[in-house]
Amino acid sequence: MANPHFWPLVLDALTALGNHYIPAMDIVAAKAGANRGSWALLLSVLSFDPEPVSVEALKTRMPCQEYNKRLEETATQGLLIIVRPGEYVLSETGQELVQKIILTAYARMENLAPMRPSDLHYLAVLLRRLVKASHTSPEPPGKWSITHSRRFDPGENAPLLIQVDQYLSDLAAYHDDAHLAAWQPLGFDGPTWETLTVIWQEKSVSLDALHKKLHHRRQSRAVYENALRALVERDLIKSKSGEYFLTPQGLELRQKAEDQTDEYFLSPWNHLEDEDLQALENLLKMITEGLS
Repeated sequence: MANPHFWPLVLDALTALGNHYIPAMDIVAAKAGANRGSWALLLSVLSFDPEPVSVEALKTRMPCQEYNKRLEETATQGLLIIVRPGEYVLSETGQELVQKIILTAYARMENLAPMRPSDLHYLAVLLRRLVKASHTSPEPPGKWSITHSRRFDPGENAPLLIQVDQYLSDLAAYHDDAHLAAWQPLGFDGPTWETLTVIWQEKSVSLDALHKKLHHRRQSRAVYENALRALVERDLIKSKSGEYFLTPQGLELRQKAEDQTDEYFLSPWNHLEDEDLQALENLLKMITEGLS
């Protein structure tokens, strides 16, 4: 039976891999005048190619993010083209840059050997089975995020570590699908839910600290001020001396959403036998250690 600790193992392995190639991706992008936010956006737009992308579409997976300004700025850089008001596609320059960024990541991974080839092959096989089971599992959750992630699949002839990275990314996308399915029926917008989550994680937070922590979302301070007010009105948080804390009702609601996320995310893992689940746990720990 799959346990909630499998998700942190997936995240740890994906983070350990990313530590080897994301800095190199940053360097390639910086030479073209693009920061991490810009090249990450280009990857998101590529997942829609050849269809155009809109703010609404991007917010399907990341409803807490502000995209209008980022899309406008990236278009100004010549990396996106406005095809209709509010709809964008990659420019030729954007296409070239995003492909170069992907190939840079692949090149970094081809030079890594975090575990024996036989163990890496076994890990790839188990993760592939999980991704397929997740992608075809009954709804909820929806499959929007994992479907777009799968569009980057390099194929089963790609080097094993690149396959593993793709499958880990797919599972991270499916975890997003699971979490969206758990909290969106509760009647929150993205910034308000993320505000509740930050307080749940940090135990307490001020408005200024919240805005600073989430600056990468590009939301205004007023957005989080409104989110805190809405959560107070629902008796999910309370304030004292400028700090905000969860109420018992807030703690219960946030924990229920987390438990529901785990239930959705881990259901496909039960397609694996206990022996394979134990092997997968060991292999995920092994690759993370091998990459450290």
